[in-house]
Amino acid sequence: MGINVLMMGGRRCGKTSALAIMFDQFVHGRANDFFTIGDQTKEETKFNPNTGESETKDSLVSKKYELWQKLEHPSSNTFLVDSGPTGCEWTYTLQINIPGSPRKKTTIEFTDCPGEYYQRGERLPIAQSLVEKSDVFVIVVDTPIMMEESSKAVRHAVNCIDYAQTLLQSIDNGNGEKAKMVIFVPIKCEKWVKENRINEVVDRIKQDYKEPIKTAMAYDRMNVCILPIETAGNILFSELTTPPLTITTNGETYKCCRVSDQWIRLADGTFYQVFQTDTLNKDIDAVIPGSDFLLRPYSWFHINQEADPNDLYQPHNCEQLPLHILSFMTKKMATEGDGFFWTLIFGGISRKEMERKMSDITTSGLIKNNIEGIEYLKRDL
Repeated sequence: MGINVLMMGGRRCGKTSALAIMFDQFVHGRANDFFTIGDQTKEETKFNPNTGESETKDSLVSKKYELWQKLEHPSSNTFLVDSGPTGCEWTYTLQINIPGSPRKKTTIEFTDCPGEYYQRGERLPIAQSLVEKSDVFVIVVDTPIMMEESSKAVRHAVNCIDYAQTLLQSIDNGNGEKAKMVIFVPIKCEKWVKENRINEVVDRIKQDYKEPIKTAMAYDRMNVCILPIETAGNILFSELTTPPLTITTNGETYKCCRVSDQWIRLADGTFYQVFQTDTLNKDIDAVIPGSDFLLRPYSWFHINQEADPNDLYQPHNCEQLPLHILSFMTKKMATEGDGFFWTLIFGGISRKEMERKMSDITTSGLIKNNIEGIEYLKRDL
């Protein structure tokens, strides 16, 4: 069975890219000193109810290379990192083994679920079943929108804050008999880290997510954590622009924003002069689901010009998410799941072995607490 983690957040907020780098850092980072780790994600294709067409799960490797390409040939341009939204729920699987013992293994399954699943409708039962089977809930936060968008309505809609509240209200922890964990994960926060302002990001989460946090903390044996991550390390937020536009020229359509009456900036950062034969329109794909009029602003980014151009790929704290999940689940199952239920979660890894591994990880300093914006608002385990 393994560990089930439910991830949610707004479309285009970067959940899949963050997940890709998290897997990469966990598989190839210092955690390998303690476990043998592998990506066991399977390819899938599903029907997308939003488009009426089939949709194939994004490869985590391909999402990682999208970021690498930005860094491999760095440009001085300001660019979009926006990619097509997904309309299905997808599961990505990390397998964790005790070295030298192939049968001693467990998995962490991350289900990436669009926030809009928590609207009333035909997909609500899917969301409810995912909530029911999960012990850990990861709420991904689009940091630039949260920090720079002045409209509270847009901030809440883009980050699906109302849907996060619905999710948390639907958790059943057996009147405190079953420990659960909620982790708020601000991503794309490199700008604020570089400016030594990550505390401002944490404070804004406490403001914008006040009601979801209040709901989560009202449960007995609920653990609530804020855990910022830097997905790429040197792709920094520049600005928001609105309205989001597209231009159609020579039969091709591109995302863009206006910089003057005659000039626009294309998604790759190049400037283009608009001609009478070109067509400019508002980007209908930027309409926030569940709203007829709210538009998601375009988020523009740039490469950190102060960094070493030969060492631009510097993800930071991405491995902290699975580490904190493993720590929580080890403590949870030690109190709730000896015997059959322990085996259901951790397979052939004994309680003694798992607790020793987590103790070694803690002693090594690999798992972080109360530093770099990582903060527990409530910790019952």
